This record gives sequence, structure tokens and C-alpha cells, in this order.
Amino acid sequence: MLTRRASLEVVEACLGTLAEPIGSEVFYKHANVGTETPYHQDNAYLHFDPADGVVVWIALDDVTVENGVMHYRKGAFELGDLDHFETNLPLFSKQLSTELDPVRFPEVPAVIKRGGSAIHHIQTPHRAGPNNTDRDRRGFVCNYQGGPAPRWTSGAKPHMTPTRPRFTGKTNPNDCCQGGRQCIVQFCRGRLN
Repeated sequence: MLTRRASLEVVEACLGTLAEPIGSEVFYKHANVGTETPYHQDNAYLHFDPADGVVVWIALDDVTVENGVMHYRKGAFELGDLDHFETNLPLFSKQLSTELDPVRFPEVPAVIKRGGSAIHHIQTPHRAGPNNTDRDRRGFVCNYQGGPAPRWTSGAKPHMTPTRPRFTGKTNPNDCCQGGRQCIVQFCRGRLN
């Protein structure tokens, strides 16, 4: 999955550069005991320099508000790498040190059906709620680092400069990204409201 050509094409369309697969993980929120994940940026764990990469989060179960949906802070990737502090929590040991303005950076839940996915930039602040249901919530995650050279997709203008990611509400990665780093949250099935 991590190195499949189709996966790399979507990721490279979002980044506007070549992408290097870094690794994959499985996140498992057990029924009734899956704890809350604090606000963080993935680059606090990945330490990419420059901070250019995306995370593909694939739902192995339906993801709902009740079972621990991811909540993104729309537009907050523009702030770059933010300070984090150590939480001493197992697995998620880092939390944002700064409270984000909810008006400027509204929280958006990413409700996803099983088999669907979300893609976010590694500087996008996000959290996940607890699992308060009697069903497990699992996600398969693929991490990618952006490469130095732009890779323009068909239909893109070669003079375009890759820009910071932003969500456009489109579901086709070529429509969304147009060869630049313009995806922030992208669903393979559905759309962010």
C-alpha cells in the first residue's frame, strides 16, 4: 500500500513534488477505552526538515464522532511547526503548547466510512476524540516525505510554484491539487463539510 504507484501519484499530486514513503502504522482505539489524542502536528514526531510531507489516514472501520474521529484545525498548517510539550501519555507523548484561535482555525471533524481516507499535511494540527462506543476504531496510516523536485501532473501549468496546502473541498486529487501542494484534507470517499 505504502509504495504502490497509485498511492504515490495521489500523494505527489498533493505535495507537488516527488514523495518518499517513510513508513506505516496502525492506530487502534479500543471500544469504550480508546483514549483521547491531544492536539499535535505529525512533524513533532517525524522531524522532517524541511517540513514537507503528508499523512494518509485510511479508515479500517467507520469513523464517527462517537468512536474517536480526527478533528483538524482548518488552515492552521500556515503557522508552520508549532511548539509542543511532553504529555507523558503512552503513544501520544506530544501536545501543542499553544491554544489555536477557533474562529481563525475552526475545528473540522473528518467523519470517514470504512475504506475511505483523509490526507493531511504534517503541519496540520489535529486531535482525535475518545472511543465511547462498543466497537473498535482502527486506522491504517502511511507517512510520506516530500522530495525536492516538483513533479507536475497532467493538466498542471509548469510555471506553477508549489504553495502551502489548503483544502478545496474537491474529491479528485488532480482537481484539488493541480500539481501544487494544495491539499490539506482530502477524502477518497466523500467531502469535508
